[in-house]
Amino acid sequence: MSLRHPRLDAGLATAFRWFVWAIPLTVAWTVAGVHIAIGAAAALVLVRAASTRHWALRRTPVDSAMLALGAAYVLSTLTSADPVASAYTLRKLLLFLVVHFVVAAADQPNRLRWCVRVFVAGIALTALVAASGFLVEQHLVGARLRSTGHYMTFAGLLLFATPLALVAAWNARGRWQAAYVGASAVLILSLALSFTRGAWLGVTAGLAAIVARSRPRLALLVPLVVVLAFAAAPEAYRARALSSFDPHHPQNIDRLRLWRAAVDIWRDHPWTGVGLVDLKPYYVQYRHGTDGQVHGHFHNNFLQILVITGAVGFLAFIWLLVVFGRACWGAGPPGPDPESRAARRGVWGAYCGFLVMGLFEWNFGDVEVTITLCFLVGTALAAARVALAAPAAALPPGPAAQPGFVSR
Repeated sequence: MSLRHPRLDAGLATAFRWFVWAIPLTVAWTVAGVHIAIGAAAALVLVRAASTRHWALRRTPVDSAMLALGAAYVLSTLTSADPVASAYTLRKLLLFLVVHFVVAAADQPNRLRWCVRVFVAGIALTALVAASGFLVEQHLVGARLRSTGHYMTFAGLLLFATPLALVAAWNARGRWQAAYVGASAVLILSLALSFTRGAWLGVTAGLAAIVARSRPRLALLVPLVVVLAFAAAPEAYRARALSSFDPHHPQNIDRLRLWRAAVDIWRDHPWTGVGLVDLKPYYVQYRHGTDGQVHGHFHNNFLQILVITGAVGFLAFIWLLVVFGRACWGAGPPGPDPESRAARRGVWGAYCGFLVMGLFEWNFGDVEVTITLCFLVGTALAAARVALAAPAAALPPGPAAQPGFVSR
């Protein structure tokens, strides 16, 4: 079927890319803004399909796992004690469309570079504004940096952006190197000011994963450098970092109570879980003793999924993490520019950091974090497609470049 109205299609495609790039530019400071960007991008896909017969979205290697998790969510909702409340949470499944939006928008090397640029810029600029206000205000020792949402959510976004910025800063030259170095400095400072141990551990693991990919023997230097940095930090930051490994720290004891209760809840709801509901009433019922805080989630991605969706959803979630990890790992060969390298190596480090932070936080449940994760997975898939298309575009004229020629 031939394309109708090519000029209209080109204009709609340009508008679509701008709204896709608006996702990382808004995700760190306004949930409403990022939802508007996602909704507008979806509307433009439908308008394009209706007016020009061009369907922009393609199938990706992660589709089956996303559908499996969605089916597990629906099954958990149908068997929940409160299906209405659980059904309301199902709307979050629409966020997986961001993966397809980015793959469609970053279909050329230059557009892929802009995905990396707007992603780093959006979070770094938000961090710059937030950190500037934080540093000039008086606050108690241990106060935590945030943007407009929860400090832990903001720390999770900083964790995603830092590996990409550092990889690009290492490889770039000229004005782009200066921009990425500045962004890296702002992101690292903001991570420290977030006072969030899970994000610190996640970034350390992510950077070690990046180094291990090309220089495995040097990977252990990353945690060593981080330890030395905290050794030189103010006392409050050293104490906060060391508390991560203190079994008697009140917050660590709290998490152990949560995790123990989560296992007990799962034993009573083993297959489809309790539904996508607030877990505070369940924790009150199942917790051992009355000490510590009462939470509505269990500060761990895996236990949370196990409780709300049971074994069925847990298996689907593991499948999703595996295919997301494969996408982030296989983002294509190194490109000729720093943004391409960031898309290949930085996304892998960011994903590893997300997994590590998810051992201590329910970060997959944060809308902003889920959107950002999907944006990065889409960037990785787009990088792989661009890398596969590059050799064909670079073929010299001759028999190998002729249509129908198959290299053996």
